Amino acid sequence: IAVAGWVAVAMAPAVAHAADGAAGSARTAGAERPPNVLLVSVDTLRADRLGAYGHPLATSPTIDGLARNGVVLDDVTATSTETAPTVASLLTGLHQHRHRVTVNRKALPDEVFTLAERLQGAGYRTGAVVANALLGEKFGFDQGFDEFHVVSTKAFAATDALAVRDTIDWIGSAGSGPWFSWVHLFDPHGPYLSAPASWSEQFDYVGDARMGQSKPPVSESNFGLGLIPRYQRVRGAERLADYVRRYDGEIRWMDAQVAALLGWMSVTGRADNTLIVLTADHGESLTEHREFLQHGWFAYQPTVRVPAVLAWPGALPEGRRVGVPVSQVDLFATIAELAGSPVAAGSTDGVSLAPLLRGDADALDREPVYTVGARNNHPWALRDGPWKLILTPAGGPPYPKAEAGPYGFTTAEQIELYDVRRDPGERDNLAEQEPERVAAMRARLDEIRRRWRQAGLAW
Repeated sequence: IAVAGWVAVAMAPAVAHAADGAAGSARTAGAERPPNVLLVSVDTLRADRLGAYGHPLATSPTIDGLARNGVVLDDVTATSTETAPTVASLLTGLHQHRHRVTVNRKALPDEVFTLAERLQGAGYRTGAVVANALLGEKFGFDQGFDEFHVVSTKAFAATDALAVRDTIDWIGSAGSGPWFSWVHLFDPHGPYLSAPASWSEQFDYVGDARMGQSKPPVSESNFGLGLIPRYQRVRGAERLADYVRRYDGEIRWMDAQVAALLGWMSVTGRADNTLIVLTADHGESLTEHREFLQHGWFAYQPTVRVPAVLAWPGALPEGRRVGVPVSQVDLFATIAELAGSPVAAGSTDGVSLAPLLRGDADALDREPVYTVGARNNHPWALRDGPWKLILTPAGGPPYPKAEAGPYGFTTAEQIELYDVRRDPGERDNLAEQEPERVAAMRARLDEIRRRWRQAGLAW
């Protein structure tokens, strides 16, 4: 925690006079050279387990400090519920029907244009370190990077310290010109064994009825509702609270590695003209909707709401929060514009959030924010302000195999409607009470699904 606090203090003088949008615009236009860009994506990091997003426990002092010195996007929706589709959207600004990575282990096509290729073409040196093999060269995620490295350790061992070490080495050798560094961290992903148990022993869940003190059985498979997935089994852990405590400890461990990276950048002066973007591929359902300690089946907020914090000393406001619902695909256009390489309207599925970051606008002219699952049930979710419509089409198993039976189990179509501002736990399905709203949102979602079918995807 001391390291993280020191990082926040060290960065503060550089951002103290960036309180308004005018300063940001002048900096962007008048900078001697474009900013360096550091993109940190974290695997399986749900937003509401961070202090900056309201978590009461000290899981993320470094990220919280970054948030105080930058802009927090409060309501970001991932494009999918698995890693490869969401990271493909992050790096291309496209939804799955355009970048074609609909599930893990599908390769990003060569013809898709990535953020690394864009910045490389603008004169940036580009380097990446990823701690998840699903994002390796085999699957095309190295496109546009001068140097690309997959951290390789024993299965489920801690990787983030190694990834940060390699990232520091690459940035240190990047030279004097602008650089783009992407690091994908992995340790919060299950099983929650990366951090020693001591990192979470101080976390207390007394009085939190949502936590769950029950002792559910371990599934015979890696899925199952009301069951702990087999791969999540941790020796000595029995209650759900034991596992959630370990998850929070994994976040605290990852945050310490981010502290090492940002601390080094601050000490070496590299933070002064660097746009830092920290986000996640997707979240994790811990106890919600009986989807214990896993992700990928449902499109509820614990899985699809991801954090996004952007900081650039002297160019972006300090301590600003943006509550407008936005999409993961928007980060591509946002980073490109801030780096001095704005994208043409319509060339991506997202829009630049730069005006929102600087406080120049309160609304966006964009298509609806939506997400779609990556497994057999393929749930769709569409946002309209605080409202969220979830559609599970007929014909696919809506639940994991361990409870629903063999794949191919046929179900009727399911419709859910939630006011996620009033009901963040998505417990009160208002579909029957709001038929007109459901019809309007369903019509918009049907149009999106039609475009996917035209692209050859039967989602």
